[in-house]
Amino acid sequence: MLLDRRCYVPNRVRNSNDSIFYHLDDLHAAIANDWRITFKYFYFTPKKQKAYYKKGELYTASPYALLWSDNNYYLLAYEGGKMKHFRVDKMDGIEVVPQKREGKEVFKEMKLSERSLRMFSMFSGKVQKVKIRFSNHLANVVIDRFGKDIQMFPDDEKHFTIHTDIEVSPQFFGWVCGLGKAVRILAPAEVVEEMGNYVKGIAEMY
Repeated sequence: MLLDRRCYVPNRVRNSNDSIFYHLDDLHAAIANDWRITFKYFYFTPKKQKAYYKKGELYTASPYALLWSDNNYYLLAYEGGKMKHFRVDKMDGIEVVPQKREGKEVFKEMKLSERSLRMFSMFSGKVQKVKIRFSNHLANVVIDRFGKDIQMFPDDEKHFTIHTDIEVSPQFFGWVCGLGKAVRILAPAEVVEEMGNYVKGIAEMY
């Protein structure tokens, strides 16, 4: 049987970690057959040792899509009453469970291609309409990040603005910082304040 292997790609594909590919067949099978999965989810300590979330207890989740972002595969799955992203290379002992998936209505309401443009590094946050000003030389960066359909409004001879939905998170602020003085958040005031606090917090460390 040929599986419907849907993989939503929000960012440009780069070299992947081949060690995770043996997990993908199980995940594709679970998605295609409308089944759930179980797994353990881990992170690394400063000593480079594995440590497990939930004290090593199994997660039971309903998988819906695989996404590629920032050189990593992520699984979009319904777990704990909401949709979440899990790094596939941080999932241990994946097992397919022949039980019908949960969260179908939640998944149907999602527009993955649009949501991927709002998120930064698969970190979700509160969706807000954010106005940002860029130097003209960053037009290509903006199009690469938000897509060709993004509207760019001239602000003056050297700048343009965009007004778009963003899932505001520390990763978004980090992206803005990476562009330096060529970019500035203009609105809403709440996000401007959060950005200022983010920068001050980093400055205090130095």
